[in-house]
Amino acid sequence: MLTGMNFRGRLLATLRAMEPVLEVPGILVVGSEVPNLLEQDAASTLVVSQDVDLGIPIGSHGAAKDALAKVRGLHPAPEEPSVWLPDHEGLIEVNFLGIDPELGDPGEV
Repeated sequence: MLTGMNFRGRLLATLRAMEPVLEVPGILVVGSEVPNLLEQDAASTLVVSQDVDLGIPIGSHGAAKDALAKVRGLHPAPEEPSVWLPDHEGLIEVNFLGIDPELGDPGEV
Protein backbone atom coordinates (compact mmCIF):
# COMPACT_ATOMS: atom_id res chain seq x y z
CA MET A 1 0.00 0.00 0.00
CA LEU A 2 1.32 3.43 -0.89
CA THR A 3 1.80 5.83 1.93
CA GLY A 4 1.08 9.51 1.99
CA MET A 5 -1.04 9.84 -1.15
CA ASN A 6 -4.25 8.20 -2.29
CA PHE A 7 -5.11 7.30 -5.88
CA ARG A 8 -7.04 10.52 -6.45
CA GLY A 9 -4.04 12.59 -5.39
CA ARG A 10 -1.71 10.57 -7.60
CA LEU A 11 -4.08 10.88 -10.57
CA LEU A 12 -4.33 14.65 -10.17
CA ALA A 13 -0.55 14.98 -9.74
CA THR A 14 -0.05 12.93 -12.91
CA LEU A 15 -2.47 15.10 -14.89
CA ARG A 16 -0.60 18.18 -13.66
CA ALA A 17 2.69 16.62 -14.78
CA MET A 18 1.14 15.89 -18.18
CA GLU A 19 -0.20 19.45 -18.52
CA PRO A 20 2.14 20.35 -21.43
CA VAL A 21 0.60 17.47 -23.40
CA LEU A 22 -2.96 18.20 -22.27
CA GLU A 23 -2.58 21.78 -23.55
CA VAL A 24 -2.21 20.49 -27.12
CA PRO A 25 -5.56 21.01 -28.89
CA GLY A 26 -7.61 17.85 -29.29
CA ILE A 27 -5.89 15.75 -26.63
CA LEU A 28 -8.29 14.19 -24.16
CA VAL A 29 -8.27 12.12 -21.01
CA VAL A 30 -10.09 9.13 -22.44
CA GLY A 31 -9.95 6.73 -19.59
CA SER A 32 -8.67 5.54 -16.33
CA GLU A 33 -9.02 2.13 -14.82
CA VAL A 34 -10.98 3.52 -11.90
CA PRO A 35 -14.03 1.43 -11.07
CA ASN A 36 -17.39 2.97 -10.35
CA LEU A 37 -17.29 2.84 -6.57
CA LEU A 38 -20.98 3.72 -6.40
CA GLU A 39 -21.88 0.51 -8.21
CA GLN A 40 -23.64 -2.00 -6.00
CA ASP A 41 -21.18 -4.64 -4.73
CA ALA A 42 -18.24 -2.80 -6.31
CA ALA A 43 -15.99 -3.82 -3.45
CA SER A 44 -16.48 -7.51 -4.21
CA THR A 45 -14.95 -7.17 -7.68
CA LEU A 46 -12.62 -4.27 -7.02
CA VAL A 47 -9.49 -4.66 -9.10
CA VAL A 48 -7.91 -1.34 -9.91
CA SER A 49 -5.23 -0.82 -12.51
CA GLN A 50 -3.83 2.53 -11.48
CA ASP A 51 -3.16 4.34 -14.72
CA VAL A 52 -4.66 6.99 -16.95
CA ASP A 53 -5.19 6.97 -20.71
CA LEU A 54 -4.70 10.02 -22.93
CA GLY A 55 -6.24 10.09 -26.39
CA ILE A 56 -3.99 11.64 -29.03
CA PRO A 57 -5.66 12.57 -32.33
CA ILE A 58 -3.48 11.50 -35.25
CA GLY A 59 -3.20 15.12 -36.43
CA SER A 60 -1.87 16.20 -33.02
CA HIS A 61 0.84 13.54 -32.78
CA GLY A 62 3.75 15.87 -33.65
CA ALA A 63 2.68 18.58 -31.22
CA ALA A 64 2.10 15.97 -28.49
CA LYS A 65 5.54 14.49 -29.07
CA ASP A 66 7.09 17.97 -28.78
CA ALA A 67 5.13 18.64 -25.56
CA LEU A 68 6.44 15.41 -24.00
CA ALA A 69 9.87 17.03 -23.78
CA LYS A 70 8.42 19.35 -21.11
CA VAL A 71 6.97 16.55 -18.95
CA ARG A 72 8.80 15.88 -15.70
CA GLY A 73 8.38 12.94 -13.35
CA LEU A 74 7.55 10.32 -15.98
CA HIS A 75 9.56 8.53 -18.66
CA PRO A 76 8.80 6.18 -21.57
CA ALA A 77 8.80 2.48 -20.81
CA PRO A 78 11.80 0.86 -22.52
CA GLU A 79 9.69 -1.86 -24.11
CA GLU A 80 6.68 0.31 -25.04
CA PRO A 81 7.15 4.03 -25.80
CA SER A 82 3.37 4.67 -25.74
CA VAL A 83 3.44 3.92 -22.00
CA TRP A 84 5.07 6.41 -19.64
CA LEU A 85 6.07 5.24 -16.19
CA PRO A 86 6.29 7.35 -13.04
CA ASP A 87 9.69 8.23 -11.59
CA HIS A 88 8.25 8.15 -8.05
CA GLU A 89 5.21 6.81 -6.22
CA GLY A 90 3.40 10.16 -6.29
CA LEU A 91 2.42 9.63 -9.95
CA ILE A 92 0.74 6.89 -11.96
CA GLU A 93 1.36 5.29 -15.35
CA VAL A 94 0.16 7.14 -18.48
CA ASN A 95 -0.90 5.32 -21.64
CA PHE A 96 -1.14 7.15 -24.96
CA LEU A 97 -3.84 5.96 -27.35
CA GLY A 98 -4.10 7.11 -30.94
CA ILE A 99 -7.46 8.53 -31.99
CA ASP A 100 -8.55 8.73 -35.61
CA PRO A 101 -11.31 11.38 -35.88
CA GLU A 102 -12.33 9.82 -39.20
CA LEU A 103 -13.68 6.79 -37.36
CA GLY A 104 -16.47 8.85 -35.83
CA ASP A 105 -16.67 6.70 -32.68
CA PRO A 106 -14.42 8.01 -29.91
CA GLY A 107 -14.44 4.53 -28.38
CA GLU A 108 -12.41 3.22 -31.31
CA VAL A 109 -8.76 3.93 -30.64
